[in-house]
Amino acid sequence: TEAQILPWTGEVGDDVDAIVATGWETAYPSFRSSSPARRFYFVQDFEPWFTAVGTSSVLAEATYRFGFQGITAGGWLAHKLQTEFGMPTAPFDFGADREHYHLMPGITRDEVFFYARAATERRGYDLGILALDLVSKARPDVTINLVGEAIRPETVPFTHVNIANIGIDQLGAIYNRSVAALVLSFTNLSLLPLELLSAGTIPVVNDGPNNRMVIDNPNISWAPAVPAALAEAILEVLDRPDRDAMAARAAASTADADWARSGRQMLDA
Repeated sequence: TEAQILPWTGEVGDDVDAIVATGWETAYPSFRSSSPARRFYFVQDFEPWFTAVGTSSVLAEATYRFGFQGITAGGWLAHKLQTEFGMPTAPFDFGADREHYHLMPGITRDEVFFYARAATERRGYDLGILALDLVSKARPDVTINLVGEAIRPETVPFTHVNIANIGIDQLGAIYNRSVAALVLSFTNLSLLPLELLSAGTIPVVNDGPNNRMVIDNPNISWAPAVPAALAEAILEVLDRPDRDAMAARAAASTADADWARSGRQMLDA
């Protein structure tokens, strides 16, 4: 039976067995509801870090102590919420859409990709620009693609290509043209590293438990979150003489990474 949500009370019908909060704001009405349904919390990121310390951050943090069963995107969140907040957690693994992200024959790999999200602080946009400026100075002939959102060109100190608002069917070709991809994240890991690996691209990722505890793939290039170290890691990948073999190894390493498995893990939880 399809649950009927009563908008004036926020309550659900008696036939509902489970209520799943999907963000800290929805955890509050889930907690306050008088329904006897079991409470779950689908945690995709550590949301207290989305804002500066203050009202929103402490209200978000408080929801992890509501006693809900956590279902987390990856092992870092599961560990953090369990050890720091006492939340019972069950993680699911990240996956990759291998239908769209795979090795494409006949494409020359000689570009650099940057997941550029200036509007999202946790994606380290400014740090990435500082690192890529060093890469551009060292390799001025390399095409650097800033992908993710429209960026005013005058704000970027190096020659680049800004690709924004593209379809999922176009992204795989850009991945395949790229030898290395800079993907920064300071909360939970981005979904991009597995997609990139599936397409044979080497992700350069800021090192830290929030990223390594989700995917510790040996083909990822880990680097400290400082511009010079990130730039050095990108240059090392660019200078590898075995680009095709490197791409093949990266793609093969994600053979078992699919979202169907992640879905089964979530349902098991």
